[in-house]
Amino acid sequence: MECMDSAISLAPPALPSSLSGRPAVSEFPNLAHAPIREALIDFRVPGTSGGAILDALESLGEELRPHYPKMCPIQRYHGQFRVGDKVAMSAHRGPEIRGYRLDGDEGRNVAQLQVDGFTFSRLAPYRSWDRMLEDAWAVWDRYLTVINPSSVERVATRFINSIALPPPDEVDQVFQSPPVAPDGTMANFLFRYELAPTNGVTAVVSLATEDSLESSVILDIDCFVRESLPPERETLQRFLSRVRDAKNRIFFRSLTDEAIARYR
Repeated sequence: MECMDSAISLAPPALPSSLSGRPAVSEFPNLAHAPIREALIDFRVPGTSGGAILDALESLGEELRPHYPKMCPIQRYHGQFRVGDKVAMSAHRGPEIRGYRLDGDEGRNVAQLQVDGFTFSRLAPYRSWDRMLEDAWAVWDRYLTVINPSSVERVATRFINSIALPPPDEVDQVFQSPPVAPDGTMANFLFRYELAPTNGVTAVVSLATEDSLESSVILDIDCFVRESLPPERETLQRFLSRVRDAKNRIFFRSLTDEAIARYR
């Protein structure tokens, strides 16, 4: 099985409250039934190249098979898209192997080991931030021994939530600042916004219906810091806490109290 590497574009409403300041703990209650479809952490490192690095990443994947029994290459394809008198698209070169994807815990834990970064995802059911970090660090520490990066250039978390809209709820009963159509009745929507960096954290938020307003809405929150950091765990942990803090602010200030109560 091959894994395709593709850029994930985020897709947004009125901005929530400012991200500045330290929140009270009560603002971030633990949700026993959090609507998280996928949660991930991501570290970008200076890219390396060469067959030896890829061979080492493949060997690492083999070593991790007891916990991640499924492994497949991550491939990147390059192409050209031209617009003129005629629209044309052609393959430029590829495929190019960029690393390996490892699946464990029956596909609920996913580690992506690439020549230019590391991503760890937890698919539903989400257990806890601490448990996800524990599983991620176990793989990251091994990844470091292979890549040995001089720095980490980007630290990110991304949480993709599926927010139910059970009848007869309207979108404004679930979201604090729902999208509003200037005329007519909205059947579907897709919004995206980006918050200016606060405390070094940039946030990109997407809000989109899945099938229709009668089913559910995806609330996709991507928070990241671009800064050259030493790859040591203590430093990365501190920045992960910062981006998670921003994510929590956006999530809890995006939903109404009634909506949040469903997930407690």
